[in-house]
Amino acid sequence: MKNLLFICFAILATSCCKKTIEVNDPSPCLAAKLEEFKLQSDAVSIRTQLVGGETHYWLNTDARAYDGLEYILGENCDTVCSIGGLRLPPACESEYNFDDWVIIWQK
Repeated sequence: MKNLLFICFAILATSCCKKTIEVNDPSPCLAAKLEEFKLQSDAVSIRTQLVGGETHYWLNTDARAYDGLEYILGENCDTVCSIGGLRLPPACESEYNFDDWVIIWQK
């Protein structure tokens, strides 16, 4: 019985941990775009992921569910990928593991 309780506790303790990512202060341009996005009525969340040593920011509006486009910005305030839409998935989409995105802001 003790072993069963210990195993249950161990599983619970390890499954409750959230992934964390160290987010550097964004450039003034990127910070302005992120703040502007937060004010949009369709803004859902801002997610981040490290790709090739660079932090990317996914401006999530859930538009992909309705064949709309969503944008991923790089640290230099440039659009590095657009995902969704009625088209073949772009090549840049393969750079991302969609389970590894970390939410840094949510409405």
